[in-house]
Amino acid sequence: MNIDEEDLAAIRPALIHLIFEKKTVTLDSQDKRIVSEHPGWRWSRSTLWRALTSRLGFHFDRRHHGYYERLREDAENSRRRALYLQFMFKYQSEGRPLVYTDESWINRNCVPDKVWMDGCVDCEPPAPHSKGARWILIGAGSADGWIPTTFVMWKGNVQSEDYHSEMNSDVFRQWFTERLLPNVPPNACVVVDRAPYHTVLTPESKPAGAQWTRAHLAEWLVAHNAKDEEGDILTIDRLLDEPTLYAVEGAKQSWMDEANAICTCL
Repeated sequence: MNIDEEDLAAIRPALIHLIFEKKTVTLDSQDKRIVSEHPGWRWSRSTLWRALTSRLGFHFDRRHHGYYERLREDAENSRRRALYLQFMFKYQSEGRPLVYTDESWINRNCVPDKVWMDGCVDCEPPAPHSKGARWILIGAGSADGWIPTTFVMWKGNVQSEDYHSEMNSDVFRQWFTERLLPNVPPNACVVVDRAPYHTVLTPESKPAGAQWTRAHLAEWLVAHNAKDEEGDILTIDRLLDEPTLYAVEGAKQSWMDEANAICTCL
């Protein structure tokens, strides 16, 4: 069957719809999608294959991009990278020292997975690849080298498959406050990635919750020394007894909109 240009225009949108719906795209699923949207569709399976390969540039192959490759191209992550670079260029122009932190691990049997061999067993490494005791390491450095006292390495749990299970917020916070901060240069910028144990908030630093009651929200505002528009410190009595909403000094408008919506429902 000849490939009709009008029918050809229906293929790509149907294929994109299947991809956005996170469905496995095959010739059969593509054909069913087009038939459901175009009742007069009469292409054969082979004609559809020829159209995809010869006219639209698609090909059926192994997946070359995994989860992390796709995540790197996410629009929100791209925006964060651009924002990160803007801050880094700004700090560099100000002459601020840049300190980078990271964690990793190494196995006792860290041998190559591939080696040159002549077919003899003796040519292969006797130790299994990436097996045995695991050592976890953490450190911080700058253009001048390692920050003193920040490099730490300890033996991990052999039963754990992921070293992240042995790195938690308590371990990281202790290392950060006791080994890193006392030794960073003045006015330094410390670069930390977004590992879960890096972003754990303490009870004192947690923001107000959207589902909090009015009493809970009032206690949080008082604990953070919130002030009204005139600069007076808010008290529990004023927040609970008076129906007036106070614009908190330094609060973002979007946060106040959420507060107004919460208090209106109380």
